[in-house]
Amino acid sequence: MTIARVVLLASILSPCIYSVHAQTTSQQNVPTVSKPLVFDVATIRPVKERRGSGIWATGDGAKATGSPLKWIIRTAYNENRDAAWFGEPEWTDAALYDIEAKFDPSVYKDLTDDQRLAMIQALLADRFKLAVHRETRVLPFYALVVAKGGPKLRESDASHYMVDALNKPYCRAGLTNFRQCTMAEFAKAAPSILRLDRMVEDRTDLTGRYDFELHYTTPGMGTDGSPDAISVFDALPAQIGLRLEPAQGPVSVFVVDHVERPTEN
Repeated sequence: MTIARVVLLASILSPCIYSVHAQTTSQQNVPTVSKPLVFDVATIRPVKERRGSGIWATGDGAKATGSPLKWIIRTAYNENRDAAWFGEPEWTDAALYDIEAKFDPSVYKDLTDDQRLAMIQALLADRFKLAVHRETRVLPFYALVVAKGGPKLRESDASHYMVDALNKPYCRAGLTNFRQCTMAEFAKAAPSILRLDRMVEDRTDLTGRYDFELHYTTPGMGTDGSPDAISVFDALPAQIGLRLEPAQGPVSVFVVDHVERPTEN
């Protein structure tokens, strides 16, 4: 098959690729600032054409273009895995919106990822009446562990790290190519990219950033045309020295308690 670019965002700072930052954000853990973390003005417009998946940072705010509300919400909470969300109404996947939200950059200087995400969360709570809480549920998941024989990973060259707007390196994850990924970031991206039916938890104890490739089959998508393309469960130990081990245990998830169509601008 032709390898397509995946645009499912776990971070608002890198819209052109599947980029992953390992932390998960909520309004409870953002740094304290002297001014409330809210946009000065925001325009929200329903549209009919899907043109994006999520919401992106701009120099003076945030923007979404033809994005499903479901993915705007998931971007705001830095969690894109299907298995990590419960209670989302079906209409949030079909309802598409353009959003343009702005703040005064001379007042809000050097915002962190957490602060930007908190502003988007506040916007969704205000205009969509979104209420979300976190809880722990016992669920099946895959533990990402080191396979027999050890990892087959190449450490990324730190002198050539790609960095985001806050000068932090991030995981650049495609369908087969992974660059400068920590194992925590890879585990977070794996369910969507590898089309797995459950979340993945990093249990490798590997702490570096790595470059690697995976050639594998995925359900309903055929192969990538490579002679090395096999089941992802076989490809992981054969090609990068890791494996997915079925497990069950407490997993932190998000629950949508309430959401409405947006109020007028």
